[in-house]
Amino acid sequence: MDRRVEAEAVALASRLGIGPELVRAEDDGVLLTGWVDAPPLSAERLRSDPQAIQRVAGSLQVLHGSGCQLSRRFEIFAMVDSYRRELHPSGQGDDHWSPRLRHVLETARQNLAKSPAPLVPSHCDLIPANCLDDGSRTLLIDWEYAGMNDPAWDLAYMALEGELDGEQRDVLLQSYAGGWVSPGRLQVFMLLCASLNHAWALSRSDAETILRPARAERQLGTAEAIACDPQVDLWLAAL
Repeated sequence: MDRRVEAEAVALASRLGIGPELVRAEDDGVLLTGWVDAPPLSAERLRSDPQAIQRVAGSLQVLHGSGCQLSRRFEIFAMVDSYRRELHPSGQGDDHWSPRLRHVLETARQNLAKSPAPLVPSHCDLIPANCLDDGSRTLLIDWEYAGMNDPAWDLAYMALEGELDGEQRDVLLQSYAGGWVSPGRLQVFMLLCASLNHAWALSRSDAETILRPARAERQLGTAEAIACDPQVDLWLAAL
């Protein structure tokens, strides 16, 4: 987390009308924002209300299409590598990832390094609870991990954490209508999100309390399922 970038992102969201009004930002990371009379989304509410999915997508479209810059880049693979080193400093040990998942991750790393997709200002931790939704608009909060990122990341993270099915993911993409994020690209980025979450969980000494083992295993199961999808090689090639 970078508190300076967090303040930048909160200020940007405030200016764009997709976040609470920023009243004051202190150098020590303390932020004061305006009160928003709206409840956070839950995964259940998101899945039961296609219009809520559309509102989230609309807020992301405003953010990603703003043309603004944040002073940090969200480094997906560097973070995965860092968490794995924390887990196994010697480079030895079992992270429970199959050879197929490791191959897909490395191929994604290589292909994304050559991808022409632009980096856009991104939330990077877009769980449903970080969306305040009053039924007419969605405001995004908790910008600790914000940075410049591939436009697919925020969409994939919401699809993963909201446990959206295929039809709901289609609503998300159609509502976002961003040219760079195809259904296949979304799948690859869901794999990346799930792999990062799983690596983070394993590296934490307090994982039992912060991220329940069952949830960590669900993240790994999602990543492995996408890695074994018959179309994954086509999705990777299109990155």
